[in-house]
Amino acid sequence: MHKNGALMKITTYCRTRRDLVAISCLPAIVLLVAGCYRKPTYTPPETYPVTGKVVSTSGKMLTGSLIKFVPPDGQLVGEGNIQADGSFSLRTLFHEQWLEGAVEGADCRVEILVPLGADRLGGQTIHVQQKYTIEAKENNFTVTLE
Repeated sequence: MHKNGALMKITTYCRTRRDLVAISCLPAIVLLVAGCYRKPTYTPPETYPVTGKVVSTSGKMLTGSLIKFVPPDGQLVGEGNIQADGSFSLRTLFHEQWLEGAVEGADCRVEILVPLGADRLGGQTIHVQQKYTIEAKENNFTVTLE
């Protein structure tokens, strides 16, 4: 019993010492991780107001559809909902923050995402043939669908 008691004391001592070292290192580890995990800050790009109207020569209603102005690099897409009168206003998602308007750029392709309706029609993407240029000013476009 004496040998077991001595072994138990050594095991308890080692476990306690190991826990003590681990606990004493914990604040340093927390500070190190907190210092390394600093959320980066990003400067938002300059955006410019983009509004307009979608006109369908076939009379197709696009209310509730999403219009997207996609730059050639595919980054910083301007998008907005098409209202009942066909009007839209773009905004751009930048690092989990919505910015009003869109970034300046040439040759933006336009896509209209038509939602799946109750009549099971829709659920498609319409690709507009014409390219658009967003300038460093207020922009207003008429997007014509044939």
